Amino acid sequence: KKICNKIHSLIEDKKMDVEEVQAMLQYDTPQAVYKIYRGEGLPTFDNILRLSVNLDVEIEEILCCKEACLGYF
Repeated sequence: KKICNKIHSLIEDKKMDVEEVQAMLQYDTPQAVYKIYRGEGLPTFDNILRLSVNLDVEIEEILCCKEACLGYF
């Protein structure tokens, strides 16, 4: 749920609507986006990459592990 909350927050920060996210992630319906928002499902890794590029954030930030990963790089 933490990852889903982070994704939702990042999308809101960019002021993107559900239809834009649906198109970006190549979902057939907006329900898939709402499932992420509610914490009922996670995007695939490919879609996490798309989110990273389109939201201009690092993957680690989306996965809520940026702080924890710093010691490994």
